[in-house]
Amino acid sequence: MEKLEIKTYPNRILRKKAEKVNNVEEVEELIDKMKNTLEEVNGIGLAAPQVGVSKQVFVVKDGHHYYAFMNPEIVEKSEETTKTQEGCLSFPGLWVDVDRPKKVKLKALTEDGERMLLEADGVGAVVFQHEIDHLFGNLLIDKLPFSKKIKIYFKNLFNEKRAD
Repeated sequence: MEKLEIKTYPNRILRKKAEKVNNVEEVEELIDKMKNTLEEVNGIGLAAPQVGVSKQVFVVKDGHHYYAFMNPEIVEKSEETTKTQEGCLSFPGLWVDVDRPKKVKLKALTEDGERMLLEADGVGAVVFQHEIDHLFGNLLIDKLPFSKKIKIYFKNLFNEKRAD
């Protein structure tokens, strides 16, 4: 199975709100490729916009298993928060301290076509929130002060143009 190219900031697709998935069959091959890509890069989460596809799909790793979710919606968040250092495959080498709700409850469609309600806390909650953010064009750098965002933008813009 081929590995997909991970889009890095400031690629425009990362800011686009992804389209809902109409049926699982339309994204089966994408899910397989995303799982393979996530395994190859040793990541824990990957959203479809990060591989250039504007669909509400993300894949997460739990131990040695990979799971895909479509059309996720956070339906409940805890008031208690947790601060963690988050990285992102679309921002290689960047780590940001982020406050997020410690627990979340979300609705999603599984890769088997089943609707499910899932509760997550700790690292799982952070990963789900991070990947769902990607589906709505929200990025890790949005948690930073403006001055740091500008530095990252120009650094990545310069690196992206050099790669052409």
